[in-house]
Amino acid sequence: MAAWALEEAVRISGEFDVYLADLAKFESRYRGVLGKFYWALDNVLESNNIRNLLKTFCDSYNIHLVPFSKFSAVKPRSLSSNEDELFERALRSNYSKHFGSGSIKYSDINQNLVMREKYMFQKALTSIEKIVYDLSPDYLITINGRGFVDSCVVATAKKMKLNYGLIELSGESWDYYSVHRTTTHSPYEVQEKINMVWERDSGRYTADELKEIARNYFESRFSPENEWRALQRDNSTARKPRDYVVFFPTSDHEFATFPELIENKTDFLSQVDAFVETAKICRKLNLDLYVRVHPHQADSVLAVSEDSLWKDLCNKFDAICILSASGENSFELAKNARASVTHISTIGAELAWLEIPIAFTTHSTYSNLISDSSCFTRARLESYLSAPSNTLQKENLLKWAFYMSRGEYPTKIFQINSFSDLELGEVRLNQVRRFPQRIVRAIAKLKFLRREVFVGRVSMKRKNGEV
Repeated sequence: MAAWALEEAVRISGEFDVYLADLAKFESRYRGVLGKFYWALDNVLESNNIRNLLKTFCDSYNIHLVPFSKFSAVKPRSLSSNEDELFERALRSNYSKHFGSGSIKYSDINQNLVMREKYMFQKALTSIEKIVYDLSPDYLITINGRGFVDSCVVATAKKMKLNYGLIELSGESWDYYSVHRTTTHSPYEVQEKINMVWERDSGRYTADELKEIARNYFESRFSPENEWRALQRDNSTARKPRDYVVFFPTSDHEFATFPELIENKTDFLSQVDAFVETAKICRKLNLDLYVRVHPHQADSVLAVSEDSLWKDLCNKFDAICILSASGENSFELAKNARASVTHISTIGAELAWLEIPIAFTTHSTYSNLISDSSCFTRARLESYLSAPSNTLQKENLLKWAFYMSRGEYPTKIFQINSFSDLELGEVRLNQVRRFPQRIVRAIAKLKFLRREVFVGRVSMKRKNGEV
């Protein structure tokens, strides 16, 4: 994220005077007496930490680095009722991964942690307001708008009637990013970007080359080398001969902290709502329903929390839960089903490319391109599952695949290979030193140190269970 922010700062520096404020120290772990120790420790554990390069970087590209001490000394003010609601949404967005869904409740989170985060939220909001008052900028840019500090930036921009931009990964390539004007969670804004990039760049390629770009993109998604595909076996478990439907949830643990910016035009408020209605329809049509939890590494927090959530829902609605780390091949499972359903997951586009019947229950980045699969009402979803159609034209997905593989803006300074693999010139950044990795692995083996954290009523320990 920091690399994209620096790339964007350089991109616009020829047109604007750019000021860079490093707000990382507003993370709650850096609060109090131990804060300086944790900050130093984080820098020691990683070699070539990007934070340590900021001054040199800014000097090289004529960007003004705002010293943290210049704005961090302000006394945090109390929050208004609207700001308090914003804090609650940002808190839920940050900690919902421990619950398995964005449906986490404010009361589910440990209240001692809430108080610590709230203080730093107040501190960040007050400090950002001071920066804006002092510098009088015309435009604010921050990261995707789902966390504490970026929510404060957007809130300040809205309060002071300033335009703002939100930086986010464009598609599958880490070497591209996009800048959103309202929220990274608006499918309509992403659809506009897809059309814009297609109109701007597709003319450089022949029709055959554009098809080849799309083929390469989807083949990379299906390849065993793909991060998610590598977690799945090549063969699917044999299923009962009767018809069945598969529901594919996505990891929806992060969400927009300004939900008023997103317009919902369907009968389904969330993927849980879509699942419940799918389960009722399957029961009515005498169809088995499988839920394929999004694949994650077996020991990851997301695998544990999402398994817990969907197992509970499946038990309640007589569905069969296929656990995150089961290794079940999602594509084989879908190929042998009567139809599949997803709310917003990109597997919808992937199944459409494979010409496998798929229904989706809300607007997504691709839904306008394969509208035959749109099931935005309960009646339409029941009609589709009663008689699934397979009239999709994969060519409709060319521009979506083009954007997902290319993005809006390419990085020109940093080489970003993955979230944790970053290079500046020939220097690899943010690399965890080998000695702490050994320590972390040793600690992980001590089972008595595994504990329930963040979420009061949800167990973080994996429960035994079969698919």
